[in-house]
Amino acid sequence: MVGDDGSGGHTPKDFNECVSQEQLDDAKREMHEVITKAVTEAIIGLKLGEILSTVTDRIDVLEAHQQNNQDEDIVYDDQGNIDEAATREARLRHRLRRNTQGMGGTHNHNHNHNHQQGNQNRVPDDPYAKAKFTIPSFSGYYDAEGYLDWEMTVEQKFSAHLVPEQHRVRQATSEFKDFAIVWWTGLIAEDAAPTTWNDLKSAMRDRFVPPSYH
Repeated sequence: MVGDDGSGGHTPKDFNECVSQEQLDDAKREMHEVITKAVTEAIIGLKLGEILSTVTDRIDVLEAHQQNNQDEDIVYDDQGNIDEAATREARLRHRLRRNTQGMGGTHNHNHNHNHQQGNQNRVPDDPYAKAKFTIPSFSGYYDAEGYLDWEMTVEQKFSAHLVPEQHRVRQATSEFKDFAIVWWTGLIAEDAAPTTWNDLKSAMRDRFVPPSYH
């Protein structure tokens, strides 16, 4: 007999007799949530993977560029070994050129000078330009690396605080001491003191950076 399992029990005719409609809806909702969560996580994982891949590629390019620059400065002796002293001098010369070019060079200096002349009566809008800052001291030892560090630091402060060209020499020399102040005092006495920041840097390089680095 249909519906009789032979043991006297009743066999359900359809699935709804075993699972209520509410249970079925809950099961469908849970399945939908699981699928939605899985798809969302997959999308996030894909985007994160793309971002990480892009960042990794950029880091590889930067590292390769840095390595190429360092390799260009390596100097070898007659036996094919790295000459540490000559390599250090080559890297300092490269750094000296990069400092000059990176800080604007002649073209940007003239542009900034003309811009300052045309706007010398205007008050800078940048609030950071009004913040107080200090110039690092310079002792004037015959040390190329020490001078380049000082020049770079002062240059950054001048740029960040929008120091006008006419004030840069006075501010830079205000922290001279030891050999540097003796040298500067001598230039003033001979009426040969530089009047622009670029001229001061050139004079200081001639005095405090060994000729082999130029």
